[in-house]
Amino acid sequence: MENSEKGTPTEFGLKILQKLYPKIAPRADQIQPHQTLLEEEKFSQQEIDDIVKKIPNELKCFTDPLKIGLVILFHKTDKEEQNIKSYRPISLLPTLGKLLEKLLLQRFNFQLKTKKLQHPLQYGFREGKSADDALLHVTSVLEEARRQKNTLC
Repeated sequence: MENSEKGTPTEFGLKILQKLYPKIAPRADQIQPHQTLLEEEKFSQQEIDDIVKKIPNELKCFTDPLKIGLVILFHKTDKEEQNIKSYRPISLLPTLGKLLEKLLLQRFNFQLKTKKLQHPLQYGFREGKSADDALLHVTSVLEEARRQKNTLC
């Protein structure tokens, strides 16, 4: 989602939810004004506005209620129940925390892109870049050096 898109805060929130949960998040045309998206603690518009303003400017961090999640262990099929490796942990984070994190990341990336401060080899905290991309780049550099018989160190 580009910062140049237009819409209401609810529409932006729904777009972010669609990206986070493409299979289960409602679309804007499915939401009635009286419906809530998730059964979490309800925040007033003023509380949300205050949180969005205070986190980047005053707190300089995400507070614990926004980043502490509930960890649920899912048992892997055909594995021993007594073995800890037979379980897959899933962390359920508060939706508001996820939305704020996504919003701040978009703002941060927009500023870096418009001011041309992102290095082309920056892979972390960038849309469309992953650890796999970084590994692929390093591997290709190593293979090229080997082909040209260059020393790496």
